[in-house]
Amino acid sequence: MRLDQRKLKSLNTRLKKQKTGLEKAVNKFMKLTFACEADAQEALKRFLKEQQNDFYPLSSKCLYYFTKKGPPGSEKRRRAPVKSATAH
Repeated sequence: MRLDQRKLKSLNTRLKKQKTGLEKAVNKFMKLTFACEADAQEALKRFLKEQQNDFYPLSSKCLYYFTKKGPPGSEKRRRAPVKSATAH
């Protein structure tokens, strides 16, 4: 019976490690941005295939939104300058 307890504990620790690794991978993937919806769909399919496992099944939905990207450096020009007051 003691051997069974060791195996159970070992299995639990491996599952916890697998879960934390999967959570890290999902969080990292969620931070990615893609040029178009087709690229996002393809990357999502690839990610799900790589992270496939029997204990933690993943489901997904591809959400997309469009942003207008200006020329490099335009972000600085659009921001209002910050006025600072100094006391002597």
